[in-house]
Amino acid sequence: RRSAPGSRLVATYNAPSLVRWGMRAVTATSREPHRSTYRPDAMRRLLAAYGFTVLDDTGGLERAARFGKRPGLVDLVWTRGHHVVAASNGGS
Repeated sequence: RRSAPGSRLVATYNAPSLVRWGMRAVTATSREPHRSTYRPDAMRRLLAAYGFTVLDDTGGLERAARFGKRPGLVDLVWTRGHHVVAASNGGS
């Protein structure tokens, strides 16, 4: 309701994995704990419920390939870290 048509939302979210589950213990004492994970289809439904349409959703390995980079250790470990770009309904 507070986004103008065509507004863009860019977010990072984590897909479920054993690495993510293990990292919860490590980050539990930080100021940025891992509180949730989403599969891409669940993130798409969540955003749709708030009037957004997903334009792009890529994981770590996909991002490395998109930019012509060989995946580094961070990409391999954080492969389930997704970046999603969505537009509010009424825009493209």
